[in-house]
Amino acid sequence: MKRVYLLISVLAIGGTTIAQTILNTNGDAAEKGIMTGVKLPVTGSSHEPKSTLDEWIEPVGDIMRTMGINETGQATGQSQSMFLKHIFQDSTVTYSTGSGTHAINYSLLGSVLDPKSSKLQSSLQPYVTATQPYSIDSIRLLGSYVKVTPAIDTLYTWLVWGDTTNSSVAFTKVNHTNFVAPVNGWRIEVIGPKVTGAVAGPGNVIKSSVPSSNRILIKYVLTSADSTFTTSAGAGLKMINIPLPYSLNIPANNIVSCYYAFIPGGAYAAGAVSFSTGGATQTINGFCGLGWQQTSPVVTSLASYTNEQVDPDGWNMGIDYSKYQRHIKYGATSFWNTVAPGDQLVAPIIYYHITNAPIGFGITELENTNFSLSQNNPNPFINTTTINYELKTSVKSIQFQITDIAGAKIYEKTQANASAGKYAVEFNSQSLAAGIYFYSLTVDGNKITRKMIMEK
Repeated sequence: MKRVYLLISVLAIGGTTIAQTILNTNGDAAEKGIMTGVKLPVTGSSHEPKSTLDEWIEPVGDIMRTMGINETGQATGQSQSMFLKHIFQDSTVTYSTGSGTHAINYSLLGSVLDPKSSKLQSSLQPYVTATQPYSIDSIRLLGSYVKVTPAIDTLYTWLVWGDTTNSSVAFTKVNHTNFVAPVNGWRIEVIGPKVTGAVAGPGNVIKSSVPSSNRILIKYVLTSADSTFTTSAGAGLKMINIPLPYSLNIPANNIVSCYYAFIPGGAYAAGAVSFSTGGATQTINGFCGLGWQQTSPVVTSLASYTNEQVDPDGWNMGIDYSKYQRHIKYGATSFWNTVAPGDQLVAPIIYYHITNAPIGFGITELENTNFSLSQNNPNPFINTTTINYELKTSVKSIQFQITDIAGAKIYEKTQANASAGKYAVEFNSQSLAAGIYFYSLTVDGNKITRKMIMEK
């Protein structure tokens, strides 16, 4: 790769009630949320391949509806119910029900989106093909946050993307011994984003270990307005909208994983009650994600699993990190401690807003203009970032330019008669103010512009 080094030293001027019952699944006490009057946003629509994408996709629910799975938790046939899944990073904290207090087992909850699948809701054609990039600019989490103390809590939400062969991003394991018939008949691989920080003890801080070029972390501060608790109705549900700081441009043939953790503020002690649906009084703030869970057939063994939550033709599925499954049952040295794998039982409800990728992004750039300009990495960045571009053929002229948000030129360089190849620009911005900047590449009169964000 040819590299162009820049050192720039210029100062920029700059209420719904939930009734609860208890269901034990694989030794894990789960809250069954029977929804009263809750109408989830409709996702998906019948369409031919679209030239304009503007869709909210909830992958697991969409697949269930396409496959004709009953969503009301009926006792016979294939059916699912909505369940509250209590989430906390420290395994010594509890939740309370009418039957007593229980350890909180889940550290991360999430799902995987593969918009290429034809199994998504009423899609006569996939939303995108394997050669089409797409963008994500916001997500929505459906859950229940109960605030009983002044502590400031945060949802840490990671979005991770890559293709399934990227070993630094995705973990796949073929025919894991824990998955027997019928599971291994329709899902022979388990996939999940890489995680780190998992230990077989309290005080876990489990987070993404994916390279910064393939992930973004959004820290959403929960406020009283997000709390669903009322004295008359108790705990309820709320859709939490989380806009991304910038639109993620996802390369063609990539899947996206979104998973989140509840990070509490303030002090808490072992045995503190972080969520209560009856029984002990809640003593600290808590969060539950709402998700799908298999109701029928009743899960009594691995043989009871069906393909209700995993796309048999794509990678859409729920993901989770359960301390019961990973730490207690399988031990601290197993592969469960480095990956949040696809799950056959728990599928939290997460909506992704997908749109078209910018014109010229990814493979389309090389096809239409004979050159491509990548998103800077990392982005956001502190002081230094790298910008890659590629020339498919030799060209007569190149102009590379960086401007601030007001359009003032920070840097400009021109070059004549450049040869085909891959180039990299290392941008050092130590003397610039934090903020939004734009970089553009003009090749033989064709121009592509990207946005980058610098932090201090």
